[in-house]
Parts: sequence; C-alpha cells; structure tokens
Amino acid sequence: MRLFRFLLYLSLFALCLACKQKPSDSGTNLSTNTYREYYSTATGKKEAELKTALFGIIGNPDIVSYAEIWSAFEKTDVKADGSVWDMYSDNPGGEIIYSFSFHHKKCGTYRSEGDCYNREHTIPQSWFKGASPMYSDLF
Repeated sequence: MRLFRFLLYLSLFALCLACKQKPSDSGTNLSTNTYREYYSTATGKKEAELKTALFGIIGNPDIVSYAEIWSAFEKTDVKADGSVWDMYSDNPGGEIIYSFSFHHKKCGTYRSEGDCYNREHTIPQSWFKGASPMYSDLF
C-alpha cells in the first residue's frame, strides 16, 4: 500500500509539473534553475519530510474540469509550430502523420484514426471510480 501511495504521489507530482510548463512555442525551455526553484523546498529531504515537502508543492492544484480541457490544451499541449501536441499520434523525431489545430478537429464522434485529436484519459478512471478531480487528468 505504501508503494502504491508513493507511486500515486509521484505520478501526480509529475503530471502537475508537466502542466505548469511554459508552452513550447514561446521559444524557451525550462532551465535547470527553474527546476531547482520549483523543487527547492524538497531538496535534501528524506522520507516523511520529503513526502510533506512534495505535498506542499502539489497539494493545492488548479483543477481543470473535463469540459475545460480543450482550452487548457492551448497552454499545455502546444507544439513549436502552434499545432496541438496529441499524445496519441505524436511521432517524436519521425514523420508527422497528423497535425491538428486547437479550434478544429476536436474529437467527438469520429470514424477513423487521424480524424481528430482527443482529450481522453491518461490515467484509467477505474482507479478512482471516475471521481473528481482525477476524472479530468489535468490539474
């Protein structure tokens, strides 16, 4: 059970960190100093003290509803060329097969792969019985 909690906190921490990154079209990447500042309260801590420090970093997330995910993607999932970074069709370093814009081709009803980009869950909803805030995956 402790391992599960640790992995859960670690996963949520990584997810929150990813959501707080600047859009990639800004021409800047997060620097080592940015990470140092972000984690500064956890640096050098161990065991319960580390867990408490990490909770202090991620413990009050900005919760984004499932309906708001489309808008949030414009900040969290933008590629350098301004298109949508779609985790399901991205091919890093390879051929670009699909490219989507933020205001077109949002999935709803579709017929085949590449028709649209979607906001489907990255964390299985059965883990939390579909409860909020985990339902949206973005917080």
